[in-house]
Amino acid sequence: MKYLKATLVILFLTTFNYLPKAQEVNTISNHVSWNLSDMVFQRFTIEAERSFGKEKKIFVNIPVSVRFGNVNQSFESGGDYLPFPINDFTDESDWYVGLGVNFSPTPAKYKFRFLIGAEIRIGEATHIDQSTYYDPLSSNHVANEIETRYTHTAFLINVGFKFYPMDNFFMGLKIAPGIYTNHNNNLMTFVSPGLKIGMSF
Repeated sequence: MKYLKATLVILFLTTFNYLPKAQEVNTISNHVSWNLSDMVFQRFTIEAERSFGKEKKIFVNIPVSVRFGNVNQSFESGGDYLPFPINDFTDESDWYVGLGVNFSPTPAKYKFRFLIGAEIRIGEATHIDQSTYYDPLSSNHVANEIETRYTHTAFLINVGFKFYPMDNFFMGLKIAPGIYTNHNNNLMTFVSPGLKIGMSF
């Protein structure tokens, strides 16, 4: 009987010791995602992300984006009525890389997690000066375009959430207002939306 009681006590203490570990879920640290909404704006954007801490509340992300089309020509008619230029830049952002740090107030055991943080970006953009001149030989006005490529930087505030229907798959949505430097080194405002899907490993 004495040995039975001792065995039960040891079994109880062992089970109690491992109980908190058994309750921890979604402790995967590495994440890779694809920004679906950027495809509408003719951009291909992927993002590598790593979470830190016991409850994975700190996220460090590195986005990489490349333009494959002329975004502004598609949105010229409605863009002037928006309080912020939508997506990236008034000029065409050819590519950028970024570094961001986000914080989640909800721990890793929850499938629905809010995120807030900041992000910086650096890349290259193309500015187009459009003008016309009169050609006396053809007696017509001829359009003239001068393209200038320049380095740009941007700073954004990220606000959004991530949903984990499975441990190895997630979906995310964010709205990131920010500022960027244009070809004259002036600060301009913009909003970068993000609807993404990703894998965790």
